[in-house]
Amino acid sequence: MQEILTRNAGAQMKHVGLLSYQWLHNGKRNRYIWYLIYTSIWAFTIYMIYFICTTFMENPTYTTLESFHYPVRELAMPGISVCNLNKISKKRAEAYAEKLAISTGINKSDIMNNVTLLGHLYDFSLPADLGTLEHFQVFLETYPDNIQGGSFDTQKVLKELTTPCHETLTDCVLHGAFWNCSDLFVTELTMEGFCCVFNYIAQRKTAEFPRIL
Repeated sequence: MQEILTRNAGAQMKHVGLLSYQWLHNGKRNRYIWYLIYTSIWAFTIYMIYFICTTFMENPTYTTLESFHYPVRELAMPGISVCNLNKISKKRAEAYAEKLAISTGINKSDIMNNVTLLGHLYDFSLPADLGTLEHFQVFLETYPDNIQGGSFDTQKVLKELTTPCHETLTDCVLHGAFWNCSDLFVTELTMEGFCCVFNYIAQRKTAEFPRIL
């Protein structure tokens, strides 16, 4: 068996594409140098594996909810935002379309089709043909209820179409006490659109910010 293994190993070294293995088989004068190189490589590899394993065992990584050096109770209250996945409320969109229909005499369903296109302001990848977008642009420029200061007030309309915080949040507890969620959260514009925010930087700049922290 040993003879067979030796013969197979020799044949493998003889026909392998790596030049160094051929030298190990053919008995060149560099044979012992390559033996030394490969022995050093294997020794270094084993040492690195051992070093990494022992280092991890001596200094393991822990995940904890409380720091070993700083208690959680002394950390500053973080900013919190609760965002509705449906950026435009169907109920509020229908109410908005009905209001415009009453004031303009235009068919409510036609207005509703344009109101739904406001979702493109949140997600530009939504499909829409050029004709639809041109019709939508006319809608933005037509209805007087949309105009403030000579331009379409995007934030005002989108905020009106967003589900308000008192409908999104029902029960809020802070410092062990129950609060009216409307006293804690306000609707503010964030990177995710209009969300219910608490202890938010933009919220601190308004008079609506509850002075409880």
